[in-house]
Amino acid sequence: MLKRFLAAILLAFTVPSAASAATKSFTDVGPSFWAAEEIQELTQLGALKGYPEGRFYPNNLLTRAQSAKVLHELTNPQQAPQGFRTQFTDATPNHWAYGYIRDLTHSGVFRNAESFRPEENLSRAQMAKIIVESFDIITDDNDLSFFADTPSGEFHTYITTIAELGITTGRANSRFEPNGKVSRAQFAVFASRALEFDRKRDAGEIVYDKESEQYVDLTDASPNPPSPQEEISQQTIDLVNAEREARGIAPLTADPALSMMAQLKSEDMAENNYFEHESPTYGQVWDMAAMFDYPFTRIGENIAWNQQSAKEVVTDWMNSQGHRENILDPRYTHIGAGFAKNAEGETYWTHHFSRK
Repeated sequence: MLKRFLAAILLAFTVPSAASAATKSFTDVGPSFWAAEEIQELTQLGALKGYPEGRFYPNNLLTRAQSAKVLHELTNPQQAPQGFRTQFTDATPNHWAYGYIRDLTHSGVFRNAESFRPEENLSRAQMAKIIVESFDIITDDNDLSFFADTPSGEFHTYITTIAELGITTGRANSRFEPNGKVSRAQFAVFASRALEFDRKRDAGEIVYDKESEQYVDLTDASPNPPSPQEEISQQTIDLVNAEREARGIAPLTADPALSMMAQLKSEDMAENNYFEHESPTYGQVWDMAAMFDYPFTRIGENIAWNQQSAKEVVTDWMNSQGHRENILDPRYTHIGAGFAKNAEGETYWTHHFSRK
């Protein structure tokens, strides 16, 4: 079996579930349509409506004004006081959605600025923000969910928050596509998931843990099992720590943010058919850390190709001086691991090491 691994590098720096009812209501939303249940729910609540000819047009894009109407119907925000005026020059009192926009702007969902752009299609990033603000969801900076195309910026915290709550799952290849547009069916699903979160929070089934800075579902007795990739990656971390402990070196702390980076690097190698420390997508490991705002004073990377088990890859790394030095370096305090396969079944392994 052909296998390779590169020398390590390091750098130091000092409602009812009635899809059939939806079919009767809309000729273009059949019982097997992926968002039939959510469309039916929001229709029953009066937040979304169909068209006169009996169609829903689920793939039509949602405008910002339409999103204001949907969220207003679902969350019933406090009515803005009589003296409150918006600054919008393009969403004035004669606009059909002005009342919805005004109330939500007063409650902080929309920013009171010169332009509202009511007929502009809602972006996925904007969707994240207005759902978080409308449902008064506490945001945090744990970054337990990561998307390669939203490492920072105005909408980063909103996007990661709804991902952590399962309101969105993102797109393929660890992407969120923040500038992508939201269809009527997609918004129905996002809003339905937010409603379910809100119901469980009101019932005391979901609570916010201030210490861990995250929401906890008290009804979830059995957390989601790790994926096969996560299990294999964790095995490599355990084997590395066993090597360190056998030599009296303090074990490394598994770092979710570092593992996110390592997983993206493994996936990048598998998808783009290369095996190098310098990624065409992320650059060197320190470039990647900067891209994702990862703080460190020392950082390093081990990669390997086509080993068939966690034990095999760690053994090969331990038999290579540069890799072994990274694994046993007492200056490192944290570790992240990633594992991916390409279409041919070839394996790509990554370990990231850091000191914060």
